[in-house]
Amino acid sequence: MGFVYQPILSEGQQKGGGSWKGNSWKGISPVIPAYNEENRISKSLDSHIPVLQRTGMQYEVIVAIDGSDRTYDVAVRYAGSGVRAYRFDSKPGKGGAVRKGIDLSSNRYV
Repeated sequence: MGFVYQPILSEGQQKGGGSWKGNSWKGISPVIPAYNEENRISKSLDSHIPVLQRTGMQYEVIVAIDGSDRTYDVAVRYAGSGVRAYRFDSKPGKGGAVRKGIDLSSNRYV
């Protein structure tokens, strides 16, 4: 698992057909690609969420799940802590999971 931190837009660019959201789009969306991480995803979220909360920035953690175990069931338990879980019907691989996480992000930095 890893986080991808990179600006995905610069001022004037568009995301998903919408326009740049300026200052209201100022948060961060770490993407965690997960493949059969049922036994590890809780530890990862438990360690990363407090760090994100201390930043004072708006955040969401996107867990893009490409596997068949119960990772999704574990991740959705964190929905109240700013976690969004996405489960694929197909197997896009780690790169596909990261790309989908970027597409799902609602913040400036991913």
